Formats: sequence, structure tokens, C-alpha cells
Amino acid sequence: MPSKQLHQYLRSFGLGSRTGIEGYGESAGLLSRWQDWIQLERDNIAFGQGLAVNAVQMAAAVNTIANHGTY
Repeated sequence: MPSKQLHQYLRSFGLGSRTGIEGYGESAGLLSRWQDWIQLERDNIAFGQGLAVNAVQMAAAVNTIANHGTY
């Protein structure tokens, strides 16, 4: 999968951006720009070490999968 498309999918799952929960003080996580990726970073993302998410982002991403793709 091309880097740009992978990045778009990750962003669609809510990774790399805040969820908007007020009073939570959440971090947006770490998802670098796809233009800065090298092959090693894409490989790390494939098994979950090339990005960082918070618990709410991960729950939302899993919920999206369980909800047949609806975020």
C-alpha cells in the first residue's frame, strides 16, 4: 500500500488527531507526515511500533472496525 494511502487510512481511524473529548487533556498521539516516512517506518507501523495513540483513539479505531467501517 502506498504511504499516502496508508496515512489516509490511519487518519480516517482517528489516529494522529485528538478525539475532541473535553476536559480529558488528551494527546493527539504521534503519527508523522507520510512524506517523511522511510521504508523502515512503514514496516514499524505494520506491527504497531511506528506510531503512538492514546486509549480513546485505540478504542475508537477498534469500534470503527466493529461498526463495519463507520467511525
